[in-house]
Amino acid sequence: MEAFKLVIAKTGHPTEVEFTKHLQKAVDLYRPKFDEETARGDMFANTRELWKILWNKEIDVRAAIIRPALERARHDYEPPDPHLKTRLANLKLPEKN
Repeated sequence: MEAFKLVIAKTGHPTEVEFTKHLQKAVDLYRPKFDEETARGDMFANTRELWKILWNKEIDVRAAIIRPALERARHDYEPPDPHLKTRLANLKLPEKN
């Protein structure tokens, strides 16, 4: 915690918004662990405690980090054109000589 405080005091970074975006990119940290995985602590509790100490406020981890990350991932995997599959299937390839 002291390292976070020191870096933020010296650089002003990460800001709350920057850190939220970093955690959204690492959203898998919040997934349940498999039995074979070693314990890594309670990320929900750790994040809430970090926010209280660094930014003196509460954070809803699901609303601020998990949902936006999942929505972005869902959007990124949606086909840009819903008819793309049909259009590709109907493409005429050049004839071979």
